[in-house]
Amino acid sequence: MLKFNKISTKIKVIGALLILLVVGVIGTTIYLTQQNIKDALVINIAGKQRMLSQEISKSIFYAQYSGVYDFSETDKATQEFIYGLNTLKNGDKAKGVSAVSTGEISAQLEYVEKLWNSFYADIKEYKELAASETKQEQRMREIIESVHINNTVLLENVDKLVTLYTDHSEGKIHFIRTFQYIAGVLLFLIFIYSIIQLKAI
Repeated sequence: MLKFNKISTKIKVIGALLILLVVGVIGTTIYLTQQNIKDALVINIAGKQRMLSQEISKSIFYAQYSGVYDFSETDKATQEFIYGLNTLKNGDKAKGVSAVSTGEISAQLEYVEKLWNSFYADIKEYKELAASETKQEQRMREIIESVHINNTVLLENVDKLVTLYTDHSEGKIHFIRTFQYIAGVLLFLIFIYSIIQLKAI
């Protein structure tokens, strides 16, 4: 009678472990899928910042060398860049984007923001000079040179930011997949053990 109770207890424990592992694997799979979607969105926003900074620079260079001071595209790209930067920094609940998740990303994001503020100050000053009746050609040329230099530095650091987000996302995926593999091995071992116990009955 004691032997029967011992085996029945083992079967109950095996059943409980199987349920926990299956629930765990399903839960991590759902979590992984959601994280992939969110991380892809964040990486896309960060990646778009590169394109926007290039677009802003291009429109300013075009204005300088063509003499056509139409900044509608510049303004649009600028607003998108600012929105993207704020989203990366503070998150966006409506889009399911979370705020910065690691110290390294946070530090890089702050540095990108600092570079952007300097870059944006040049853009605003150039637009003001272009709108004034007396053009300060020398100062405008200086700003163009500054935009050229700052854009390169900004671009490099936005690239670094994208890499950090990508590495962080891949790290999470690797961790969850490792858990899934371990859970799979444990499920297999429990299955073998349960067969042995059934034969013992």
